[in-house]
Amino acid sequence: MSQLDRIINIQIDRQTTPVPQKGFGVMLLLVTDDALKPVGQTTRVGEYDQSSFKDDFTSGVVFDALTTFFSQDLVPEKVLVGYVEGIETIGEALATIDDERSDWYALATESRTLADQEACAAYVSTQKRISGHASADAEMLNPSSTGDLAKSFSDNSQTRSFSFYNAEAATKYPEIAWLGRCLPAEPGSLTWKFKSLTGIIVDAFTGAARTALRDKNANYYNEVGGIAITEEGWTGDGSFIDEIRGVDWLHARLQEAIFARLVNLPKIPYTDQGVDIIINEMEAVGRRAVNQGILVDGSFVITKPVLSEISFNDRASRVLPDIKFDGLLQGAVHEIRIQGVVTV
Repeated sequence: MSQLDRIINIQIDRQTTPVPQKGFGVMLLLVTDDALKPVGQTTRVGEYDQSSFKDDFTSGVVFDALTTFFSQDLVPEKVLVGYVEGIETIGEALATIDDERSDWYALATESRTLADQEACAAYVSTQKRISGHASADAEMLNPSSTGDLAKSFSDNSQTRSFSFYNAEAATKYPEIAWLGRCLPAEPGSLTWKFKSLTGIIVDAFTGAARTALRDKNANYYNEVGGIAITEEGWTGDGSFIDEIRGVDWLHARLQEAIFARLVNLPKIPYTDQGVDIIINEMEAVGRRAVNQGILVDGSFVITKPVLSEISFNDRASRVLPDIKFDGLLQGAVHEIRIQGVVTV
């Protein structure tokens, strides 16, 4: 101890423990044939960027899918590739993959088997994740069909999975192109409609076919005004993908911000001042949500609990209930209707 330390002893507690932030730009490609796993790979999951995947894959379905993913206007930072092994079910494989790498948000698969696609949708349905699946099944264009991908997702109100029709989807990956185009953008910054996809052909639809797709909340790729665009940007139950992703971002960032205060402060007291610490973190996240295009400016309003009205059991258990908030999603303009009158 120095002489100065003996006289003036200072101890500084660094409140800088980082809390990992959940990412919303990472796709997991689930490969249902473990024979496609690179020779020598011992892990269940591989991580690749736009160049490194070519070291392990030079042709075949995985190569084609990853080439499509990394060929869009916005280039994703990375992708994960995981495998179904042996006699595993899709759900078992994904659970095992999650044990090794859970840092992914969007799920896709090379499989065009409806049962596999439905199993992927079932896996993400209870999580803060999404999945996307495509089909070339002409029954998707049939308003009376009962067994196609879009009908399955619509009938089962899949909030977190989207279907995509494309005539070449048996060998091409329009859903992976769409994920590659939109995932690199921050949640709230774009709508998934009106996007052009590299390497994907547009389809020409009859009015009846387009109506059938829309009635099943299916997405598709066609040409409007001479420009190739995706439509409509919704999941199986008609929710918009960008709104699902934005709300997931809000949920994750609120959790992370509050948890960071819990682990970095000596304690958050059960007082009005302690509640204000939590409220301040929530307000900061709300401002970020506005800046990113998730929430309308001024709409994020937090209701603070009255401590004197909290039950004895909650206080004794150190549970702080009844912090509430309201917010208005920004959404996006997809259709415009104009009426006008001209005279002479």
